[in-house]
Amino acid sequence: MMTDQPGNASRFSMPKLGIAALRGRLIFRTVFLLLMLATIILALIILQGEKIRAYQNYHRNLHKTHATILAKLRHPSGQLALLNPDIFEQPITPLRPLLLPYAALDFSDHNKSQQAIEVAGCAIQYPNGDICIGIGSNPYAGGFVYILGQFETTDLISRVPGVLDLRNVHRLRVTMHYRGEATHWNAPFEHIEDKNLYITKGKLAGFLEETDQLNRRAKPNKEFRGWIWQYRDCNDEFSHTCKHTTYYSVRLPVKNFSKALLKKKRPVWPPEDLADYKFDVMLMAPLSDQPVFDSNQENVSLPYALSGLAEPLLSGETLTISSKRAGKRDALTLSGEPIIEKPSAYFETLQKVVNWMPVILRSHQQTKMAEALTLQDTLKHSTGNYQVTLTGHLSSVDKELSVMAERVTWVVLAMLTAILLAWLLVEFSFLRRLTLLTKRAAEVSYSMQSHASESAETDLSDRVSALHLEEFKASDEVGILANSLRELLSRIQQDVQRAKDRAEQDKDMWQAVGHEIMSPLQSLMVLHPDQDSQSHRYVNRMLQAVRVLYGHASPSEAVEAANLDLEVIDANAFMAQIAENAHFAGITNVTFNSGQSVWVRANPFSLEDALTHILNNAQRYRKANTPINLKLVSNETTIELHVENEGEQIAEEKLARIFDYGMTDKVDTTDEVQRGQGLFVSKSYVTKMGGQIQARNLKNGVVFIIHLPKVKRLDA
Repeated sequence: MMTDQPGNASRFSMPKLGIAALRGRLIFRTVFLLLMLATIILALIILQGEKIRAYQNYHRNLHKTHATILAKLRHPSGQLALLNPDIFEQPITPLRPLLLPYAALDFSDHNKSQQAIEVAGCAIQYPNGDICIGIGSNPYAGGFVYILGQFETTDLISRVPGVLDLRNVHRLRVTMHYRGEATHWNAPFEHIEDKNLYITKGKLAGFLEETDQLNRRAKPNKEFRGWIWQYRDCNDEFSHTCKHTTYYSVRLPVKNFSKALLKKKRPVWPPEDLADYKFDVMLMAPLSDQPVFDSNQENVSLPYALSGLAEPLLSGETLTISSKRAGKRDALTLSGEPIIEKPSAYFETLQKVVNWMPVILRSHQQTKMAEALTLQDTLKHSTGNYQVTLTGHLSSVDKELSVMAERVTWVVLAMLTAILLAWLLVEFSFLRRLTLLTKRAAEVSYSMQSHASESAETDLSDRVSALHLEEFKASDEVGILANSLRELLSRIQQDVQRAKDRAEQDKDMWQAVGHEIMSPLQSLMVLHPDQDSQSHRYVNRMLQAVRVLYGHASPSEAVEAANLDLEVIDANAFMAQIAENAHFAGITNVTFNSGQSVWVRANPFSLEDALTHILNNAQRYRKANTPINLKLVSNETTIELHVENEGEQIAEEKLARIFDYGMTDKVDTTDEVQRGQGLFVSKSYVTKMGGQIQARNLKNGVVFIIHLPKVKRLDA
């Protein structure tokens, strides 16, 4: 039915379109939604995978950290931290003696003493030098305090024995404070002649005097031992003052230590009040009230052996070293540096998402990871056994993952925004107009199919005008499609009728031609009744070709509809016969090397037609005076019939299409244009016989290969 609308052309009525008509657009929009969902899921999968790998890496690194700390604690520098846990709880200055990981020090040899403090790492660092104050780990080595260090100064000025005024010489001042009491030592430098040309050597004579003016009866303390060495090379050759590196080593007697050792059979070592001993060390230069080196100056740092023990620890990790002796408290507790920053609400949300993600592992791996958060080991030392416990925490890993998640989120948001913009752009610029065009086309299609009686009376121009295709004036895809539909609707009726008339004419022509050819061919069969003669064989082939084509509108339809009767033939004898009779078809210089019999199931006439078309093609393109070689290759289950010629190769883009109907290069060879159906017929016949055909380029030409299934002679 047609309905009229005011001001518009006639439109055709139609029902509402169903889901099937909208399926394409629904799929298109669903793809965009799935793409956005897949982007989010992909980001979550990546984050979950990164979380699993981060957890596994954290547990591996935790074991490495534990092994690193144990290695440090077994080293003298680590034992220094093990034996002096209180050093982290007290100010650095004034200096307190450390319990050294050595029973005693060879303080008289500056190389050995210097090497000992460097290995132990007990030297406290100053801007102009360093100093190490400690006691031996063996109480029976004597109640002494060792003071070792270095500084830079000018040439040392020595004291002459008997001189009481120490202000004109270099001297070392040491003050020991213990519970409100102070003990002073004043040790001037006294030069000792030595054969070493690179070092100035001397001793430090220790006087129990506070001032630089000695008493006439003052004598050096017998228990006080001190040595000093100065390199004669200048540290800075371009400076106007030459300063030398100077080392000193002092063994200081402490009466309280000696008394404590004599009171008990098994003395407590180190002394429980060791932290109450405080020392001031100064090196005074001649004629100056300002010390060259002062242990109480600013910018002091702990020895690296003590401060560097906590460096491997991450935020949330805790190192606890406990003594296994009864009554002993934790010797040392260190924690990783916390991350001091106030996270944003967005970062906290991401951290919750990261924490929510499950870590899916095998059961034994899950148990192993849970146990790995607490690692324990025992260290043995002369002062006792210590238990080292390293406790990990996954908070640092989660924070790092949250930082990575923040970066990934911005990428995901950018991708989602790009997908959404692409969706909207396609939706409003293409799909909306395509939907409208589809509805218009569906109206005409429905009218033509559902109202056939009325449609026959309706002019095609009315149907085209009902589409209102003039609304689609753009030159894009939809506009081109609308114009194409309009032209198609205006010409389709004429084209269909013209094609129908042409098909009827072609069919009548083939029937007439076939009828006129069949009569003389049947007469020729009577004239050549001998089936073994070549004439009878070729006439029979012509009759079969006419029967195939008779009654069909086109040769391609005839070939495709043909039914072939297969029989078992000797492929070797067949190929020899083809090569021998090729000159009858105008194809000369065809060679074949005959061999053993090979049996295949085929139609001999159709197979001969297929080979003849291939030979004609080879004849057309081979070089002058070159042969066409036929070959028979027998495989386990198939045979291959090769037709090789030397000449022009086939273009690579045409190799897959040369067997299509109508494919030709339009070469005019015999006053007739080639129709491109010879190779099509060859492929059709070979396929109907259960085989395959292909063409390949050789180095100097082309080869066509026919594959046919091989059979036994008993199948005949």
